[in-house]
Amino acid sequence: MFVIRKEMMAIFEAHMREQFVRKALAQIREVFPDAAQKQGEPQLRALIESGIDKAAGFGVLSEREVLLFVDLMMELGSKFAEEPKYKWIGATLEKSDLNEHQKMDIIYQRLEAASKA
Repeated sequence: MFVIRKEMMAIFEAHMREQFVRKALAQIREVFPDAAQKQGEPQLRALIESGIDKAAGFGVLSEREVLLFVDLMMELGSKFAEEPKYKWIGATLEKSDLNEHQKMDIIYQRLEAASKA
């Protein structure tokens, strides 16, 4: 029987997290080139790491949804869910009757509609 020890699992998780951070860095550089250049890699890495943890607190765990969450942090500010202007986003993220995909879809649809108004 094959057994994965805790140490091996921790190494695997760290590797997967680093791969995700690199993917998120690439996406930020593509979508927000000016902000990415202005902030620099150490600040962007810190933002991504914070985004991973904040997203997890709302039950947002899949790669796509966490990337969308990090994009929101770049676009609206790292504490967007606490901002009075975006109170509705925090409320949406906290809804236990929605899965992570539904939460992010609702947020992005509403933001898109507001940008067209």
